[in-house]
Amino acid sequence: MRCLVLLLFVAAATAGVPSDADYIKNYHELVGIPMATRVKAMEDQWLRNPLNRIIGGAASANINHPYMAGLVITMVNKAQSGCGATLLSSSRVVTAAHCWADSVNQAAQFEVVLGSQYLFSGGTRIVTTQVYTHPSYNPRISAIKYDVAMVYLPSRIAFNGLIAPVALPSAAEANDQFARAMATAIGYGRTSDTASWTLQTYRREVNAQVMNQMDCKRSWQAGTIEPYHLCTEGNKSNTNVNNVGVCGGDSGGPLTTFKNGRQILIGIISFSAPQCEQGHSSGYTRVTSFLNFITQHMIL
Repeated sequence: MRCLVLLLFVAAATAGVPSDADYIKNYHELVGIPMATRVKAMEDQWLRNPLNRIIGGAASANINHPYMAGLVITMVNKAQSGCGATLLSSSRVVTAAHCWADSVNQAAQFEVVLGSQYLFSGGTRIVTTQVYTHPSYNPRISAIKYDVAMVYLPSRIAFNGLIAPVALPSAAEANDQFARAMATAIGYGRTSDTASWTLQTYRREVNAQVMNQMDCKRSWQAGTIEPYHLCTEGNKSNTNVNNVGVCGGDSGGPLTTFKNGRQILIGIISFSAPQCEQGHSSGYTRVTSFLNFITQHMIL
């Protein structure tokens, strides 16, 4: 697919230079809740008649990415929203902080979905209310700054061919920028700017190259990118034909790369431009910047 759908859009402040705007600060109401409603309604129909509509990417089989998790989110007002997440251990999951709370909406619980390509169907499902956002996260200021949260599962889950954790970067890789590395992002949803949510309700993946930090910063409005952000390139050609990136269907999902013989988590999907097929870069929370926060919450 040309664009991997995340549940989020960041409004462009100037032509060609996207920025963090109010859209993500009200993520659940404007994106997550409407998306979850449509996906839930369409999933039964999709499963009855699965069409293999792949646009610039591929369906993501559980066996290829057993660490991918979905989040069915129940808000305080009882509405349902959705996000992606990543399994780190038998009892810990990491996601974007704005999946738990944006500047307007607060989640009451997560239903963590493991071992399924679908958000509302199949797999192992665990309900939890134990979610810890980064202490510096403040969505009233910005929903993309310190955008990381740890999710505790109430009981340990058993690993199998469809459910297994991903590795974190090692101490030796903590200062690695991963610039020019090829990485894989995973999510659910639309596959282009014009595609309906009804076209794809199963998990998809897209490969993109990690940008160096200077180019990452230049590709967004001034003040958007911090050292703890990471970007992947979106423009693979001079046309929109082969552009790749995240687009609006699973905030909180993983960005991984293969290094030293293993798949490691290097980013948490955080933000994207509103027109995801136009070749803009995609934004992530940089995992190496938050290893202390993450590992503190890994202690059982």
